Amino acid sequence: PIEFSCALLNHHAGMYSRRTIVEEIRRMGVTILSPCINRSAETFNIEPEVKKRPLGGKKIRTSLRQVKGLSSASLERIFAGRPFSNLVDFIRLATIPRREIEALILAGAFDSTCKGANHPQLLWELESRYREESGRGNPGILTLDTDTTEYPPLADYPPWRRLCNELEHLEMNIHVHPVSLCRRRLE
Repeated sequence: PIEFSCALLNHHAGMYSRRTIVEEIRRMGVTILSPCINRSAETFNIEPEVKKRPLGGKKIRTSLRQVKGLSSASLERIFAGRPFSNLVDFIRLATIPRREIEALILAGAFDSTCKGANHPQLLWELESRYREESGRGNPGILTLDTDTTEYPPLADYPPWRRLCNELEHLEMNIHVHPVSLCRRRLE
């Protein structure tokens, strides 16, 4: 089931949307993981799990190509600059446009790399520590302002906002099904 599911996601051609396919894969017991700047490939790939679980304990990692608005040139820079230890390291090595970094943050691509920070804090860091270069022929490329990181006490997005971000930037839901957010009201 894992290999078939991964192949189905990579070679999507049919009448069902990728969101529908992801839900069916989830019903089969396969875990779908968010994209990751360090571990995602250009296509969906299988990641082994340390613990023994049904279906071999493997999970499917979402492709970086699935992130809406990420250019091929940016993908090449990400793959060439790996591994990244944090957001600052990523921007120093990858040098991709700010709007693409925002899309990666909201798609969850920094969740496993920047474990101490949530999405609002990462967006705050992006806004406060970097500014767009102007007048140098590189609009949209970010430059470093300071080298200290203290995140403000910003609350993480509620589950419905995270779902909206996933649907907007990945065109599928990874963490939660929309109906599960209103299950109590529906009952």
